[in-house]
Amino acid sequence: MSALCEILLDAYARGDIHPYARMITTAQRDALTAPHSSDGNDAAGTTAVPLVA
Repeated sequence: MSALCEILLDAYARGDIHPYARMITTAQRDALTAPHSSDGNDAAGTTAVPLVA
């Protein structure tokens, strides 16, 4: 656990991470994770959800 804390504190000090979260509705989440026919990916449910930095 102390190694994780050290990594997180170091990343925060460098400005690589920020202490906030963005809340979205389930409809917004579903829109982000829905497969798009134009992306060339035929497998359902494999679209990654981008993390907000």
